[in-house]
Amino acid sequence: MTSVIGSPYREKVDLDGMTSVIGSPYREKVDLDGMTSVIGSPYREKVDLDGMTSVIGSPYREKVDLDGLRTAEK
Repeated sequence: MTSVIGSPYREKVDLDGMTSVIGSPYREKVDLDGMTSVIGSPYREKVDLDGMTSVIGSPYREKVDLDGLRTAEK
């Protein structure tokens, strides 16, 4: 399972290939166009050419720092 430092959530890949976040009703999947959809949410995300993650419909982008933690920025 994947743990995020400072977060109570852990995630796992389900048998159907979707990702479940433990303690959350949401599951996510990778769409055919390479974007990630969160089930039950209007948002989709993609990895930009500079390696940051954009959430469609949100002004924020996030990146994984060298220490493995995530930083969000506008």
